[in-house]
Amino acid sequence: MKIVNYNNLPEPAKVMQEIKDKGYLLCHNVINKDVFLELQNYWISKFDERKKETYDLYRRSFLLRLGDENFWAHTKKENNDYRIKRTEFLWNEMHGLTRSTLCELHRFKNLCLNKNSEDGLNYNDNDNVCFLSMNYYPHDKGFLSEHKDIKEGSIFWMVFNLTIKGKHYEKGGLYIIDREGRRVELDDNYKEGSVLFFDGGLSHGVDRIISSSNTGKISFFPFDYNFHKSKDIPNYIKTIIKMNDKISKLLGLSNYSKSGLKKIDK
Repeated sequence: MKIVNYNNLPEPAKVMQEIKDKGYLLCHNVINKDVFLELQNYWISKFDERKKETYDLYRRSFLLRLGDENFWAHTKKENNDYRIKRTEFLWNEMHGLTRSTLCELHRFKNLCLNKNSEDGLNYNDNDNVCFLSMNYYPHDKGFLSEHKDIKEGSIFWMVFNLTIKGKHYEKGGLYIIDREGRRVELDDNYKEGSVLFFDGGLSHGVDRIISSSNTGKISFFPFDYNFHKSKDIPNYIKTIIKMNDKISKLLGLSNYSKSGLKKIDK
């Protein structure tokens, strides 16, 4: 199944020029309609299933390691930020079309940044990975106060919405302050299958979501991250982990790490 309509995307260099000039670029009819609808139905259903669940607190500065599990979490900063987040890694089980879409969008994002298209998909000495970040802003709670994702400079984001303002929610949504200092209501102009590029170094936020259908706002990000390797972890931390594993194993507890040689089951 064709995922991306590249005829509706500018060349990577032109994308970056638009970001440099305006701070954002909204491209319509990029995600194939059948792909979009399958992803939309899948993720609306997933978040509906989780509405009554409890979540761990999301810590933005978490340490990412190869082999980490997929997780659900929520942000909860009073008067600042409320989102439910789903994070998934390519080394774990993932909905097939979600995986394919994530990888294809990430390849294009790499080309915009003048990188090898497979960077973050094939692990190497760069120590970086691509993973999926889903943001869900529920009715009457979901919002993100105005902020910059980096103190100085630019950071390049690529995102597409799986729910649409005017159909799934009536009020609120993503906005950005462009390079001319004007507030641009990005979700007002967003359509099914659109893809948004923007500079996270500019001020932006999500006004509180109001949804009569109680669906809310769902956004899909291909995310870059530099993971931590064993050599980055101090030896005393490794010693503590080994001691904890030995004690846990002796006591018959299940919270020890199952590492080392793996026997072949006969």
